[in-house]
Amino acid sequence: IASMAVSDKNKAILSQRPTILRCLFQVLSLFLDDAPPISYRGTGDGYFVGGGGQDMESAEYAVEALQLLSFVAENDTDLRQHYEIIGLDILPLMKRLATHPKLSEDAKQGAQHLRNRLEEKAIIPSTVDTTIPSEGAYKKHLMLSYAWGCRKELVVSLQEQLTSLRVEVWRDETGSSLLSKMQGATDDIMAQAIELSHTVVV
Repeated sequence: IASMAVSDKNKAILSQRPTILRCLFQVLSLFLDDAPPISYRGTGDGYFVGGGGQDMESAEYAVEALQLLSFVAENDTDLRQHYEIIGLDILPLMKRLATHPKLSEDAKQGAQHLRNRLEEKAIIPSTVDTTIPSEGAYKKHLMLSYAWGCRKELVVSLQEQLTSLRVEVWRDETGSSLLSKMQGATDDIMAQAIELSHTVVV
């Protein structure tokens, strides 16, 4: 589901399927409840075991899928209402997952991002505002996109200046509080960096 949700077209389809969202919710609930793994029949005579409190991989994919699917919502209010209509109380799960010791930092950041969207907090404006926001109020970042061979030191300096103004900045080598730096599947990280941006500076 997480792999399919990278596509915007698939996001729109998957997010409207309550069964898929409930399945992801159940995966995370079983993980947090430290439930025993589930045995299920595969093709032929084979049996597979997965899920439960020890299946970190499934939990992390579920967080990633929910985060990607959340981008379909026009705004945070629509996202909250969507889950309310389906009858899923996802916020308590995200609060626990954001600090879960077994999960990777990327997964915890994904859970924190969803938590921020589901909790009613102010969104940083799209223009630079010297008003200092409260901790954890950021829901979007400013993305710095640049060519490494073109005086990268200027980009680093710009990032430092913006950060001093409490502007949340994502750069490939540092990431932001919403998303990790470039690593692993770089195309996926880049796509998420753009989707989490209120402004992209090229």
